[in-house]
Amino acid sequence: IAFVTGGTGYLGRRVVRQLAVDGKRVRCLVRPSSNTSDLEAFVGPEAWHNVEIVHGDLMRPESYAAVLRGIDAVYHMAAGMTGGAASVFLNSVVASRSFATACGEANVGRFVLVSSLGVYGAIDKGGTLDETCATEPEPHRRDPYTYSKLVQERVCQEIAARYGMPLVILRPGVIIGPGRGAL
Repeated sequence: IAFVTGGTGYLGRRVVRQLAVDGKRVRCLVRPSSNTSDLEAFVGPEAWHNVEIVHGDLMRPESYAAVLRGIDAVYHMAAGMTGGAASVFLNSVVASRSFATACGEANVGRFVLVSSLGVYGAIDKGGTLDETCATEPEPHRRDPYTYSKLVQERVCQEIAARYGMPLVILRPGVIIGPGRGAL
């Protein structure tokens, strides 16, 4: 069973659909106020039976902790992307701390965190950017989103180490595609 946060977002709905089409059972944590009809239509009737919607709040583990047992992989894509610095930090870092801790306590099989390419520091002209490159050494001098993603990564790394939970961090760049404009 896969557990997905951020499943109603642009990237998240594509992950949910692919997992469901591949025959995986998917639990999607969504806010109680979320409209999931767009997600259902996007996944399609032939795969929707593999999707289970769980209403909850990342900041309130009691709203989802019971359904984390038996999870093979978590795909954590929910993040604060808009609003002021405090809102972005709260909805990315603080929420992720609660969620990752609950995942560690539930002994999930793997935790996949979707971060951002923006966490990397500057590279030399003509240089290569890959996983060996350093992250931003002064994140507080960057935008609130980048700062929050760096702190979110560190928080998840600490929690994963504490619980012995396998952690994968993905750092995509700008995500474009149908229904979403380019730069």
